[in-house]
Amino acid sequence: MKVLHIIPGLDPDSGGPRRSIIGICRALAQAGVETTLFTHSPRYPMPNPSGVTYLAGQGVRLRLLHPDLVRVMDRVRPDILHLHGLWMPSSHVAFRLARARGLPVMLSVRGGLTPWALRQKRLKKWLAMRLYQRRDLATAAAFHATADSEAETIRARRLTQPVWVIPNGVDLPAAMPERAPGRREGRTALFLSRLHPGKGLLDLVQAWDRVRPRGWRMRIVGPDVCGHKAAVQAEIARLGLDGDFEFVGEVDDQRKWQEYVNADLFVHPSHSENFGISIAEALAAGLPVITTKGAPWSELQGTPTLPHSRTPTLPHSRCGWWIDIGPDALAETLREATSLSDAERRELGANGRQLIAAKYTWHAIGAEMKAAYTSILDSVKR
Repeated sequence: MKVLHIIPGLDPDSGGPRRSIIGICRALAQAGVETTLFTHSPRYPMPNPSGVTYLAGQGVRLRLLHPDLVRVMDRVRPDILHLHGLWMPSSHVAFRLARARGLPVMLSVRGGLTPWALRQKRLKKWLAMRLYQRRDLATAAAFHATADSEAETIRARRLTQPVWVIPNGVDLPAAMPERAPGRREGRTALFLSRLHPGKGLLDLVQAWDRVRPRGWRMRIVGPDVCGHKAAVQAEIARLGLDGDFEFVGEVDDQRKWQEYVNADLFVHPSHSENFGISIAEALAAGLPVITTKGAPWSELQGTPTLPHSRTPTLPHSRCGWWIDIGPDALAETLREATSLSDAERRELGANGRQLIAAKYTWHAIGAEMKAAYTSILDSVKR
């Protein structure tokens, strides 16, 4: 079986999507699928995952998209195209070529149909939907969602193709680092993601101001991708919270895991996530997690997955808080989480670590994606 994955670019600032796409390609190669990853943009080369062929185009300019894709498809001769993301002209060109060649398309919507995402650049998306996106959605052979809530956004478009709910996996370090010495003098709440308006950082600052938990500090780790850091810092200064917040900037993988294990609580108040890889990583590191209903993590409450999910429902205990978006619910939850004893927070963290080990390994995810491709090819043959 040959599968060609197509993504517009692999910008490191894109965060979770880049890591998850590389991870799924590596897992598929290990599962025996002949896997090629093609990106239109040559600006961000990636380390080649073992067993995966990596190809880059000449750029995302319209005049280059068609010849680049023709060249790649002629070289790879795939059985299936797996496209990642919506709205981009590059994805539409791939759909057109797939229809011309009779190739089935698996489409990972990557959060592109959530209400929050549809409100961003609304006019452009309305135009794209009328010009090409509606037809492309209708002609996909199947969809991939990373969570049940994302599958619901696909069903809301009245699309009847199969939807495979397969989560992202977590790339764990070979050995989890030890907690740094001397960290018990105070407690640390951690935010680790891109600094972006959609991540809810202003909600976090306002909620923290209402609680001001004694003996706690808030550590903000991640790249400032659109100048949002200045707005967050201005709000911190306005509320007189400069001594409570620390900005670290972007860190490498080794430092990232050290940040997780040094923390006592993970807070991710995002307005919209199709998965939220940093949430999974925090759970793997044994941290209790606070996130919002903008992220598909009802499992933090120990709740089961929805009936249409193809991912097995596993019994597990509570490992955090899944709350409404906004500073009100966040303040109430911060007050509860920071008032727990260390032992209580460790118990929640241990539950989260067990959940990740049981459900979010790349080995299991690669096998399930391979099964999805087999099902698509079988349906095409019938």
